[in-house]
Amino acid sequence: MAASTATEESYDEDYDYRGGRRKKPCRACSDFKAWAKSKGGSTSKPAVAEAGATAECPPDRSELGRCTWSLLHSVAAYYPKRPSAEQQRDAEQFFRLFARLYPCKECAQDFRAE
Repeated sequence: MAASTATEESYDEDYDYRGGRRKKPCRACSDFKAWAKSKGGSTSKPAVAEAGATAECPPDRSELGRCTWSLLHSVAAYYPKRPSAEQQRDAEQFFRLFARLYPCKECAQDFRAE
């Protein structure tokens, strides 16, 4: 497969991964309480209702951050002390693409800056 020549700017962040219009704020960019308030919902719902909703929705910013940290920590823990040239290229490509595709816009910008 040919390498893509698209730049970071070519991604339209106003659209979700299915091509539909994204309504902001999205769950990946805010914690659950802020997201619920923006939707006019109450954060005093029973825990069972929140757990059910979480299973159906993408993770909120806090959960996404925790899971991301776990993934990145695991990748680093298993990265060889003396990586081959191919492993180095793969890791560089992974982090470059990860920073471009990360669902939280603010966090993705931080990843790209580092």
